[in-house]
Amino acid sequence: MIGLDEHVFRVWYAGDATNGVAMKAMIAATLLGSGWSMLALVPLLVHARTRRFAASLTATLVTTAAIVALMKLLVRRNRPFMSLDGVHALFGSPMDFSFPSGHAAGSFAVAGFVAVAAARRAQAEPELARPLLAVSAAVGILATCVAFSRVYLGVHFPGDVAGGAVVGATLGVIGARASRTSHERLLASRTQDDTQ
Repeated sequence: MIGLDEHVFRVWYAGDATNGVAMKAMIAATLLGSGWSMLALVPLLVHARTRRFAASLTATLVTTAAIVALMKLLVRRNRPFMSLDGVHALFGSPMDFSFPSGHAAGSFAVAGFVAVAAARRAQAEPELARPLLAVSAAVGILATCVAFSRVYLGVHFPGDVAGGAVVGATLGVIGARASRTSHERLLASRTQDDTQ
């Protein structure tokens, strides 16, 4: 399994290609998947209409980051540029452990969360089903690009990003479902208070 992971890594890794459109796109994708991109949720936290969505997604991402950090300490896998001859990081040189990829986990947590939230909204408002499906697909494609960029840039093995994607998507789905459950309980308790 490790041999296959290394083989696929060498196929996807950019190697000496340090310029060009592909490199710029991969750097942009990796920046998009960084923890700093969570700042984009701040405006959503300010507005009452989007506050619950943003707060639940933020909690999901913080939980994902904590679980990824713990898994890295347990697995303790070195990054490709630290363990393979002829491999160097093409953008940044993260020094923590490699498995699972935090970028992939965070991106797929967002994708999983958005997919569940969009499906729920589409059930309530069928006329929005197509645009919501398009948003879900776009977020999923972006998450895939973020994950791929980490291998392309030499900082993760494919197994790292696959593991991160599974962890992130799972936590994203759980987070979105938990958000709905807590919201339904809140509405039920308010309704009960109003009838007393």
